[in-house]
Amino acid sequence: MNSITSTRILFALLALCLAPLSFAAGNGPADKVDVIVVYKAKPDQAEKNRVKALGGETKREFKNFNMRVISISENALKNVGKGKNVKFVAPDRETFGMATLSLASSAPTESAAHATAKMPASGSANATYRGYGVGVAIVDSGVGVHMDLDPSIRQYNFAGGAFPQPEVDDDELDSYNSDPRSDGLGHGTHVAGILSGSGSASSGQHKGAARSAKLLSLKVLDDDGRGVASDAIAAMDWLLTYGEYFDVKVVNMSIGKAVEESNATDPLVIAVEQVWDAGMTVVVAAGNFGRDGNMTITSPGNARKVITVGSLTDKETGNNFADDFVSTYSSM
Repeated sequence: MNSITSTRILFALLALCLAPLSFAAGNGPADKVDVIVVYKAKPDQAEKNRVKALGGETKREFKNFNMRVISISENALKNVGKGKNVKFVAPDRETFGMATLSLASSAPTESAAHATAKMPASGSANATYRGYGVGVAIVDSGVGVHMDLDPSIRQYNFAGGAFPQPEVDDDELDSYNSDPRSDGLGHGTHVAGILSGSGSASSGQHKGAARSAKLLSLKVLDDDGRGVASDAIAAMDWLLTYGEYFDVKVVNMSIGKAVEESNATDPLVIAVEQVWDAGMTVVVAAGNFGRDGNMTITSPGNARKVITVGSLTDKETGNNFADDFVSTYSSM
């Protein structure tokens, strides 16, 4: 088994961290909507001037994607798509973390809120893997301070248009410029514990699957577990610029949003697939809407190039796999 395969199998355990969806048209003033404009080629100053002439405002630009986030009135929106370089326009939809769904609805029978990581069975080929040398970016609600987690974990916040920038000098990080760690929701901290918790708080009873992995927190959800697609896209943009300096090989996204357009025209899907193409394994939650019927997988879990994982209920019977089944709430 090569190192890439073993890494992907190891982090498929992140099926335990699932994401719900929500519907939102924008995040701007009452008379305006925020949209993500995807271009055929990198947009220039002339495009920014065109948007301004239409009464719009360019709120966010990306270094590695041919996209921009603009705020504009609904009446002028149709004219945005008429630009010669415009490929398509999509709403900057709202994103949510799994814990938000748990708070907003009744708990499922096989409760996702109480899911815990299972270590590889004794004798398994994966039992010796601990994620040593693997950097894992957790794109979520942040990672709080906890005795099971390495105190050196760094966090960067992308909410509200932010784009934190470490300083690079001669191809080396000169200054991290990271934010204080925080996680008012607790979801990202939960994910971090599944990944690399030391087990100190439970006398070794509950340990992470990859205790030697090096974690990095990219905060894209607020303390209520809500965000927008453009914040997650900004985190992907950041990874393409700075991920190599943190040895990021795996990106975990236990967040999701509504699937209301084709994956070919979903800006978030486009962004995560570009990160995958850059050599980072992207693991995405399927969603918690299985009981709602077919086709309940959330974006970017519908991307063709990522590993989308659901939840398995094992009924606490150890190595007996005969009674395992896909959790009824899982979108897989």
